[in-house]
Amino acid sequence: MQLDLDTLPLALARAIRRALTAAQAARWEDAGEAWGEAGELALAERRLDIARLAALQAVDAFRRDDRPASTLIGVERALQLTEDPGQRAGLSAYLIACLLDAGQLQLAEQTARERLAAGVPPNIHAILLDSLAGALLARGDLIGLQAVVHQLRSGAEGLLAEAARFREAQLARLLGHLDEAERGFHDVAEALGDQPAARGACAAAVGELAELAWVSGEAAKARPALTEN
Repeated sequence: MQLDLDTLPLALARAIRRALTAAQAARWEDAGEAWGEAGELALAERRLDIARLAALQAVDAFRRDDRPASTLIGVERALQLTEDPGQRAGLSAYLIACLLDAGQLQLAEQTARERLAAGVPPNIHAILLDSLAGALLARGDLIGLQAVVHQLRSGAEGLLAEAARFREAQLARLLGHLDEAERGFHDVAEALGDQPAARGACAAAVGELAELAWVSGEAAKARPALTEN
């Protein structure tokens, strides 16, 4: 969506310019707050198109700034302003991620299951399955996680296939299959290492490898003592 700021009311144009400037400088908190202000001003001017855009941009900024409560408010506002089914389905994935970040695990699982039951496009379906897997993982529901990982793996391609492999490795770790988990995380990190859009996922896989190395090292230290006893 292209905006001609010169045609907008002065206060609204200023808020958008502040948001764009802050985002360019990676000052995500300032960007999120400026987009929030722009959204309020746009609503006052009955510019729902700009209000929707501002809400979505605020969500992105607050997530980048790791502010789950503010992100959750932004997602709920964006859902109120969005009628397009595809966009609403995508926002649902954001909503579940925010609930997970906020520690509302049961509500995150419930929301994911409701959205999946309602029917969404295939690409969003896979993202919601991954979000559901995250909720089940956080709750320690291994049986539920196994079922969802199996669904996620079926027909997954590209980045979603790596997301499925990542969840499989997490499941292997929880089941105590550390060698299998290590191979899985290593494969994900290798597959995503040269993809700028997947830096966060690659970093997560590398972090899991580091944690596995620490756990394996501690286990190795404990073996002699266990043998002696």
